[in-house]
Amino acid sequence: MSTPLTGPASASPTDQRQALLESLLRAGGRSARTSDTIPRAPRDRPLPLSSAQQRIWLVESLRPGTTEYVVPVGWELRGPLDVAALRAALAQVVARHEVLRTRYLAVGDEVIQLVLPTDELDFETVNLCELPADARATRLDELVERQARTPFDLGGRGPLRVRLVRFTAEHHALVLMVHHIAFDGWSIGVLAAELGALYPAFADGRADPLPELPVQYADFAAWQREAHSGTALSSQLDYWLEKLAGSTALELATDRPRPAAFDPAGATLSFTVPAEIAEPLIAWGRSRGATPFMVLLAAFKLLLSQHAGRTDVTVGAPVAGRARAEVRDLLGFFVNTLVLRTDLSGEPTFEEVVDRVRETALGAYAHQDVPFERLVDELAPARDLSRNPLFQTMFSLLDSDTTAEFSGAGVRATALTTPWHSAKFDLMLQLTQQSDGSLSGVVEYATALFERESMAVLAEHFTTLLGVVARDPKAVVTGTSLLSQRERGLLERWNETSVAYPQGEVLHALVERQAARTPAAVAVRFEEQQLGYRELDARAEQLARRLRAAGVGPETVVAVCLHRGLELPVALLAVLKAGGAYLPLDPGYPAQRLGYMLDDSAAPVVLSTTELAATLPPHRAQVLLVDEEATTAETPAGAGATARVDPLHAAYIIYTSGSTGRPKAVVTPHEGIVNRLRWMQDTYGLTGTDHVLHKTPYSFDVSVWELFWPLTTGATLVVARPDGHGDPEYLARTISRHEITALHFVPAMLRAFLTALPPGTPLEPLRLVLCSGEALPDDLAAAFHRHLATGRVQLHNLYGPTEASIDVTATACPPGEHVTIGTPVANTRVHVLDRDFAPQPVNVPGQLALAGVQLARGYLGRPALTAERFVPDPDPRHPGCRLYLTGDLARRNPDGTVTYLGRSDHQVKLHGHRIELGEVETALREHPLVADAAAAVQGDPGQERLTAHLVPAGPGAVPDPADLRAWMRRLLPEHMVPSAWATLARLPLTPNGKLDRRLLPLVEPDGGAREFVEPRSEGERTVASAWREVLGVERVGAHDNFFDLGGHSLLAGRITLRLRGTTGREVPVRALFDHSTVAELAAALPGYPELSTAVALPLPGTRRLRR
Repeated sequence: MSTPLTGPASASPTDQRQALLESLLRAGGRSARTSDTIPRAPRDRPLPLSSAQQRIWLVESLRPGTTEYVVPVGWELRGPLDVAALRAALAQVVARHEVLRTRYLAVGDEVIQLVLPTDELDFETVNLCELPADARATRLDELVERQARTPFDLGGRGPLRVRLVRFTAEHHALVLMVHHIAFDGWSIGVLAAELGALYPAFADGRADPLPELPVQYADFAAWQREAHSGTALSSQLDYWLEKLAGSTALELATDRPRPAAFDPAGATLSFTVPAEIAEPLIAWGRSRGATPFMVLLAAFKLLLSQHAGRTDVTVGAPVAGRARAEVRDLLGFFVNTLVLRTDLSGEPTFEEVVDRVRETALGAYAHQDVPFERLVDELAPARDLSRNPLFQTMFSLLDSDTTAEFSGAGVRATALTTPWHSAKFDLMLQLTQQSDGSLSGVVEYATALFERESMAVLAEHFTTLLGVVARDPKAVVTGTSLLSQRERGLLERWNETSVAYPQGEVLHALVERQAARTPAAVAVRFEEQQLGYRELDARAEQLARRLRAAGVGPETVVAVCLHRGLELPVALLAVLKAGGAYLPLDPGYPAQRLGYMLDDSAAPVVLSTTELAATLPPHRAQVLLVDEEATTAETPAGAGATARVDPLHAAYIIYTSGSTGRPKAVVTPHEGIVNRLRWMQDTYGLTGTDHVLHKTPYSFDVSVWELFWPLTTGATLVVARPDGHGDPEYLARTISRHEITALHFVPAMLRAFLTALPPGTPLEPLRLVLCSGEALPDDLAAAFHRHLATGRVQLHNLYGPTEASIDVTATACPPGEHVTIGTPVANTRVHVLDRDFAPQPVNVPGQLALAGVQLARGYLGRPALTAERFVPDPDPRHPGCRLYLTGDLARRNPDGTVTYLGRSDHQVKLHGHRIELGEVETALREHPLVADAAAAVQGDPGQERLTAHLVPAGPGAVPDPADLRAWMRRLLPEHMVPSAWATLARLPLTPNGKLDRRLLPLVEPDGGAREFVEPRSEGERTVASAWREVLGVERVGAHDNFFDLGGHSLLAGRITLRLRGTTGREVPVRALFDHSTVAELAAALPGYPELSTAVALPLPGTRRLRR
């Protein structure tokens, strides 16, 4: 039970603050002048914030109610406690340190410190004596967490709260919540030292024994502002601008999608590095002139490099910021953060990495006077509320004697471990050197991004890495260096997928056996037509005779050009029965592409209709028409002999986009697709009552299981109309009308389907939705479960390339869980490999490689490409087997699932279509008005689009977008035609002359830039005026973007302060991030609440405090 010993703050401090504020505003005046010592700043004028405080205030403004800067500090007190003396000691600490009785107020377009002459200590006692001993710790944890979740009002109350928890007469816990704006890690030691002097003195009835402080934090802040003004830091600033130029965010693979705004909820994980590893490594470092900090930071950077898959690694490191003697005994936020960037390229040895990190650290120390906040302003990184600017990971090393304890008057205070942790970065590694030579480690991490299991893996990898480099500092560190024996065993176990399916099966035989089992059941339905299994098999056999008569047998390529309809499954089954391999020719493809496929495949036979055959480009193949009766010449005697088909014979050939600018043909044998269908049936279990919708164009591999899975299990195949796969309303009607129970969606189409789905649309008896073709975002999976909240319909995510018989991994997607691509299907193996084809550890990205029975034979007529992508499996347990190198980036998760991370080359997935950007670029460059071109996929998740960036062939040679689209449609399928265009003088290049795709500008769908528009309303004029004054630009238009004009986060704070004064509304700092143009912000202004009279106090005559 809580017993408050002090009530709410009385009116007296509020009156004092108001009077002092008004006197300061009247006084104005200059800041303190720079000197060799920090002078006392006059208290009769506004006092500025320090650089560090200014950024904290800004973050608080951007995230109202945030508690990420609430710092819990605590001691366990043993002995007979004099509560009055303790309270008096704490009150004296507040009296000694102005920073604990300071308020932070917005004045005009600045923020100032307001130091109150006195302040009442927020002190309460909580009595837990009546609780059982085992319940007290739990209640204490709850109290700490509750207090840590309670934000501070920096303008209204002090930055300190004290709670004294009583367990027994001689056992207490002293818990302080301090705001980071007034406190840092060094301050804990200062506070402990002062309490250690003040408490025994007051308990014994003695006076304050501490000397007067020479300066206060506000003096330091004023001195810093003056000392850092003008060109005082220009040489140091130049160093940092050069060192950090072009630095980008370190993208560690996360367990959850990064939220739009950083979530400070955090947790910690502790681990130990044994002395037998730490001591020799640190001793070796000292022999090379490297401090323990440098050696351990080098190892941490190597760890991050492996986990992020990049060699440009930037880490933050704190420095105390108390080099000046005057401030060493002050409470306050003095810490500065150094941004340590190291290039780890070139496969350096560990000792070379240590040398590089040593050089980086020494350079940073020599230029540490530049506040981190100043660097952010000068470098102006792209605004991103989801992460810390310039670096996302922090590293620190502490000595073992840094624990702040005190004792006196019979009481001993030892540090209290608090359960509450807030994360200020993605993750922070803190190491402490122990007296026994070991290192104790703590990983603090953002729980919105990472699971505890992933942090445990990180700690294990770090310890393993230290052991490797301690044994051999000349070692080149790779992902394998992080692999423990435990992990090697896990990787092997996760690939134990062997299932004994019947051997020697071929695809069409599965359909034939099903037709024999259920001859009268409906096999295929299209619109109002249908075929039973007996009829399907008979019609396919009849067509197969014609094909055999035309010379079709094993390994013969038969091109099939048909619209979706009843004849499509008949034709494909007939090709298989004849022993051939079918090659889909999509009637919607450009004639030039169809001609290329016919020539490249050398298909001797084409199956088509009279209508479609007439549209094909010139070719040398024999055409068999499925809509005409067979002639006697087409089916001579003996044509019915059944072909002997081997499981290794080709079943189908599908063309995929090619990096050389021409598509390539993937040859899939029967054994691969049969295994795929066997696994699918074992996993999802179709019955004779199921209806499966075939809607994927049959030129894509998903169509293979859509067509043949139901036909091999006795279910009914429902064929969608030719144009139906992109029509959400048609699909909803079809699901209901034909009682569809299972179907496939590419994620982009699933999003469109859910968006167009009216509430209450009947989808019974749908039970299974399978997604593949591109990454399935978490938000889309969540939207799926919201729309189909009954839980009756299951969502599954599948992954696989055409080169591995459609899908090789799969997983269920239950509500509320992060989406992965799952685990390997039966008789397949999945590996995440480094550049040397060695296995990567858990959570370390690498190239996804596939093995097992489902691998394609290779690329038709491309032996060199086949040898490049299908390589021998180096695993000695699988002699003679192959690996397919997908070019996809992925990582293994601690639970054995795999997370897809994107492409390692220039191939992309867009709305389920695999696109080689090189093929798009080749077609663009063939246009006579285009000298060079680059393609990219841009846009927000779920709204991505293919864009083209063009360099004209000469002055005035700018191609018309409509002409370009027509040109591209003659060469490429519709999904490979860019939807947005931009013209550039030249393409952006990397220093080594390669295309730098990261610097390609964002292209809007209309491809054009907006012309200048004068502000049109009073609101727009108000916003534009504020921007002109703060940004120092002459002209601001209605569509101008704040950040494009040079705005940044701190200027956003000044803008909103100015707008509050001119509009009388509570405009949050976040407004500039949510509404970045003049027109958007002006339109949003009326929606913000009016300022209260206390906040909207007129402040005339206030001088701007210059930085």
